[in-house]
Amino acid sequence: MIRNTLLAVLLLAQSNVNFANPANSVAHADDDQEISIKRDKKTDWWLSARMYHIWIRSFMDSDGDGNGDFKGIEQKIGYLQDLGINTILLSPFFQSVSYHGYDVVDLYQINPTYGNEADFRALIQAAHSRNIKVLLDIPLNHTSQDHPWFKKSLKKKGKYTDYYRWVDTLPNDYGLPWDEHSPVTATWHHKEEREGYYYGLFGYGNPDLNYLNKDVKKEIKKILAYWLGKGVDGFRIDAARHLAEEGNNPLQADTKSNFKLLKSLVSHVKKINPDAFLIGETFSDLVSSKEYLKGKNSLDAVFNFEFFTELRTIYGSGADYFAQGDDTAKRIVEDIYTRIIKHKQLNKEAFVFLNNHDVNRFLINNPQEAVIRRIIATIAILSPFNTTIYYGEEVGVAQTQFDDHMYARAPMQWTSEKNAGFTTNDTTWVDNPAWFPWKAGHTVWFDSFQKQSGNRNVSFQDSDEGSLLNHYKTLLQLKKDDAVLSMPSKFRLVKTSNKHVFAIEYRAGKERRCLLVNLNPYIEQTTLLSSRIKKKYELSKRKLKLAPGEFQILTRTMDRK
Repeated sequence: MIRNTLLAVLLLAQSNVNFANPANSVAHADDDQEISIKRDKKTDWWLSARMYHIWIRSFMDSDGDGNGDFKGIEQKIGYLQDLGINTILLSPFFQSVSYHGYDVVDLYQINPTYGNEADFRALIQAAHSRNIKVLLDIPLNHTSQDHPWFKKSLKKKGKYTDYYRWVDTLPNDYGLPWDEHSPVTATWHHKEEREGYYYGLFGYGNPDLNYLNKDVKKEIKKILAYWLGKGVDGFRIDAARHLAEEGNNPLQADTKSNFKLLKSLVSHVKKINPDAFLIGETFSDLVSSKEYLKGKNSLDAVFNFEFFTELRTIYGSGADYFAQGDDTAKRIVEDIYTRIIKHKQLNKEAFVFLNNHDVNRFLINNPQEAVIRRIIATIAILSPFNTTIYYGEEVGVAQTQFDDHMYARAPMQWTSEKNAGFTTNDTTWVDNPAWFPWKAGHTVWFDSFQKQSGNRNVSFQDSDEGSLLNHYKTLLQLKKDDAVLSMPSKFRLVKTSNKHVFAIEYRAGKERRCLLVNLNPYIEQTTLLSSRIKKKYELSKRKLKLAPGEFQILTRTMDRK
């Protein structure tokens, strides 16, 4: 017996990007090509994680000081559960000298701006009571120059002498690994307190730890154990490619020492909590990143940085990929799905995203922005991959200034009130001259933002059934409730007659789902489905119409092959 149903959801969306040459894409969709997704385990919770990335300072301010905090997140746990996520990733909250927290002074201590240990414990408990996992973004590559370890290293005090990478003379040809024209002084720095030079890949104020020193590795393992003991469910490893260098470029990233170090850290964490999850920020292509997912005690996942680039190519590059007869957009989507799966390792995951804290938010200068934002959300969330949602993208939070990362990390939009319901303070941290003295006298963030934000806030969109927020809820609910969509074992690209209609079939056991998306945000599309799809899903006809941005899901359960 075969059961089939048709699930249709109207989808509107918009986006912005840049991309690799589509001439390198895979052959056009072929119904006969079924590809394994390389999963033989179903028990690891993170295999079906729906992650929400929170920039703590910008999410919700509970005490009116203009900064987000732990209590603010706790107040919004119900919102996050209703959205449909099951994992939150917290930006660094450790003692730090900067607003962003990646130059840490003490990895054991909480920045009091965000609260105290009791507040953190309450947040963990609130999240766990809603079956939401909590991950920490932990910077392990370097510390602040103000860290006690570095101050002792400057003075050559005992074991701390070699806690960081020091050389007596300035090396040759040893600049930034991503910029072959950078000078050696971009990475090697000097202080009067000590002769020689120290390595700081991310700047003068961020000296790199020396992982060839066994004492450093012991210290870091103690830190990871400490936070596991506080109830966290795992870690994002910042700058995972660069922890252990072996020389100048190309030995500043992806070294044998680096792979060995990470396996040692993963093994340590898993011994303490076998269910803990570790994901790497490799900020690289698929070929380089997959090496971090190979073998025993490798990372559980990496963030994929090619997916968002490809979607921004289609909808944000200014090119028109929807002229009559142009199938470039469809080929780009087919290509990136297939390439990610091709490089996937067994029981390892690639987390895709549309936005994060290190890139400008997805800018869409297009009158069909509302449609495009729904399209890209569908392509991301209903992909065969895990998805990370960057806070605010679910309501289309815009970015109106692009000269500093802080604007991609600006406050969440809860209401249309002053400062977006984020804080009761007259100003937010974005306008704090203590952090950004060079911004003194500029137009305050909210005034410039509000002119363009419109109804991009939770309060307005929550009650609007056709809003982007409710579209995200629909997609995440589908991903949560449907085992085939959340954890397919195989997929195949499906042939359609229309060059703007993307189609993919997922399979898990006896269950199948066929997702069809009109990638064109402007025009309704009519397509003919393959004879195979018509027969297997017992459709009355092959012809299907899709409104701009609409998606449909065909479902099928087989009691026989």
